[in-house]
Amino acid sequence: MERKRMMEPALFLLGIFISHNVYCTDWDLFPYRQKSYFSYPTNGGTSQVNLFVMDSMKTVGANTFLMFRKNLNLQGGGPCYKDSVFIQVCLNYELWTNDWGYMDSLTLRNDTVYYTNGFYSSSPFYFLPDADIGQSWTVTSTYWLNDYNQITLTCSGIQEETFLGITDSVKTFTLQANGSSLNQVPVSNFVIRLSKHHGLIEFVPFYLFLYHPESVDFTSMSLIGFESSGEKYGYHQPEFSDYFHPEAGDILMWHWLATDMMGQTFKNEYFRDSITNADIFPDSVVYTFNRITLDDSNQVTYQNGMKNSFLKTGFVNLVDTPPDWIGFGNNQYGMTDGPGTVMFWGSSFLEISIDSLSGDTITTFSFSSDANYIDTTICYPWQVFDVFFRFSLDTKVGITSHCGNNFDENCVTLIGYKTNGAQSGSITLNIPEAADLSNSSVRIYPNPARDYVRLENTTFNKSAGYQVFNSMSQLVRQGLIVDNQIEINGLSSGLYIVLIQSNGEIFRRKFVKE
Repeated sequence: MERKRMMEPALFLLGIFISHNVYCTDWDLFPYRQKSYFSYPTNGGTSQVNLFVMDSMKTVGANTFLMFRKNLNLQGGGPCYKDSVFIQVCLNYELWTNDWGYMDSLTLRNDTVYYTNGFYSSSPFYFLPDADIGQSWTVTSTYWLNDYNQITLTCSGIQEETFLGITDSVKTFTLQANGSSLNQVPVSNFVIRLSKHHGLIEFVPFYLFLYHPESVDFTSMSLIGFESSGEKYGYHQPEFSDYFHPEAGDILMWHWLATDMMGQTFKNEYFRDSITNADIFPDSVVYTFNRITLDDSNQVTYQNGMKNSFLKTGFVNLVDTPPDWIGFGNNQYGMTDGPGTVMFWGSSFLEISIDSLSGDTITTFSFSSDANYIDTTICYPWQVFDVFFRFSLDTKVGITSHCGNNFDENCVTLIGYKTNGAQSGSITLNIPEAADLSNSSVRIYPNPARDYVRLENTTFNKSAGYQVFNSMSQLVRQGLIVDNQIEINGLSSGLYIVLIQSNGEIFRRKFVKE
């Protein structure tokens, strides 16, 4: 799987990062240690979210280098998360990054903030946070594919605004290019808004001032939440408990597809899980469920009382990982970790959408790993070749897909669900009905029924089992048929399906309970 990697900004410096607060003034673009969540729209009506946190600084002469994500506490990595060189090695292995990714560093000189990316331009982008109303400056780019090379920024006003429940002074900066590109969204459509105490609340990503060929549109990032001094405002990154909500009575529908290295399918089946119990513990979530499986040979199997356990120790370090970064977590897919080792993963951006059924905000988070491990005693990474894992989860139904690739591709994907009575996607198994309904020798009576139903068929053996499902495909009763009779006392009124397995055959009949 090819993944695009961003050229690192030129101002990444090695050295000892200052971790105490020596930089905290009004009109900071990114206040020191504040976790700022910015979103930007994507195709399909969703938004992606990235985290900006400036947490380290180094002063050399007249320059103060403001560095991002250098002092994060990446749980699970032991002491290795403090090793900047090691983190860079991990990023090279795992980072799912592109031009929207994290900023490595900014440079503060006097009252000017510089962003440098030598891959795009030999001239930097720079910003004047202390600009007065009417003050302008022009940024020049040397990128050779741009249709124009200059964009002028003007401080157009200061006003009081309320955002995320906070009222603060906000500066607005307008943008004007010295040319245009055919079919490109113009930069003049956007503004930069900077609050006095909480940093940027709206801005065009800085790299776009240096890199804006015709094929690249300008766009804007908006502050949707932040964390500062232990307080949270607006959107914040979901925690472990936010991802596991299914309850007894919910239904999850899955598709399992596996192909070999030649692309030939060797596993193509569907299974539907009807949750019968959900146990929520401080360190884990355990689901009990009944499963109906339809395989690629149209064979149907029934398994009851199955369990899935999601341990907090296996997931919490990952779901706490910053978006578009790396995280450390236990391997969920059966490979054995060696002594002192832990698997590390690359995280995606957070993706948020509005659930059409409930109106709730749903966050989706994905992870990928080329089976890379570290020895946490010496911070040494190593890799299992030709092995690849990925999984996704969201705050609506939890795990939505998990895949493994070791010469073959093996993926299980959620394709439908029914939660709290609301359905999304398909939860209908195409259980073969030809053998069931064509067997006219099977008759069910009385129908409608009140206390019991009788089955008339001389081919049933004495140990024939039955299962009764309600109209929501939930198993409500099961057992062995006694004297060709099934008791239905206690069932609510409605439509039911009874399945009988006998001598390798499946008989399916519907009945109505009065």
